[in-house]
Amino acid sequence: MTTIGSTFSYSPADQYAARRNSAVASETPDGSAATDRQPGKSHASAATASGANLSPVTVNFGGKLTTMLFQFLDMSKVTTAADMPEDVYRRIIEMRENDIEMSKRRLENQHTHYSRPSLHAGYDTYATVSEGGKVVATIDNQGHVTTYDGFDQKRLEALIMGLNVRSGPGLAKLLAEQIAAMTGGRVSQASTAITQRQFDALRPIESTVTVDRDAMKADPLYQEIQDMQAKLDEMKSIRQETQAQRDAGAASRFGS
Repeated sequence: MTTIGSTFSYSPADQYAARRNSAVASETPDGSAATDRQPGKSHASAATASGANLSPVTVNFGGKLTTMLFQFLDMSKVTTAADMPEDVYRRIIEMRENDIEMSKRRLENQHTHYSRPSLHAGYDTYATVSEGGKVVATIDNQGHVTTYDGFDQKRLEALIMGLNVRSGPGLAKLLAEQIAAMTGGRVSQASTAITQRQFDALRPIESTVTVDRDAMKADPLYQEIQDMQAKLDEMKSIRQETQAQRDAGAASRFGS
């Protein structure tokens, strides 16, 4: 069981999704890339938007077909971080930094414990989402989501980070509907659900938050993040060293 608060400050989901679908290939220390597109379930049209190198992609999301525009980077001639065009290099750096930041937030969330008052309507259930007769998610009146084994946490995080709605039943309702669309499930509103106006009138929730740092470091995800950071730092170092050498060569030629 995993609980995710809906108040995390992620970058917009559409920007992150675009970066994830931009061309990035094998994770070699020097930042080299082996392909220009990642395989996936989405079907991309052969047509390309004129003048922008944008391709329409039709995605089956929760049973609904949605068409979005993605920019795929041509990495066929790129071999290392030192050879990448500046715009490609910056996009890859930004994407990997976002990956690391999201992984850090996920890791901390998994090892964060809340000591909170037992009697507060904000913690009461707003709705549950069931699929195949099994509850897959519970959303409280604040908009915090508790999911159960087998639920795709990355999809949930991508959903949450794209929302710009204040905490409360309004957010809870939106999350329940979106999760039901993701899973093909059904929303059941609880008898303890309240309205946004009732929620706004509640006394502030006072809780104590404790993060288990030792458990975080023992989690395999912690080492994955360290490895991701090390590769990113090495990629930046290669780029900086190469640029310094080129600048020095240019200065030498100019001086002669």
